Amino acid sequence: PGLFERFLAAVAWAEESRKAMHLAMVARAEMIHPQKFGVLVAANRGLASNIFTTEVEAHAWLDAWDGQ
Repeated sequence: PGLFERFLAAVAWAEESRKAMHLAMVARAEMIHPQKFGVLVAANRGLASNIFTTEVEAHAWLDAWDGQ
């Protein structure tokens, strides 16, 4: 997806989450923007999110939020 599509997706996820969740995504490396543009857009709208190339990394990131 291009920057505009990434922007729209991140805004929609942030609005739907209402700051009540943490979002971890898994994608192929070539699909992840080098500066994680979508993660930044979501963070600017209050959504804690990140994107990873493996489920192990995604689960570890989510597990770090447990108890916070």
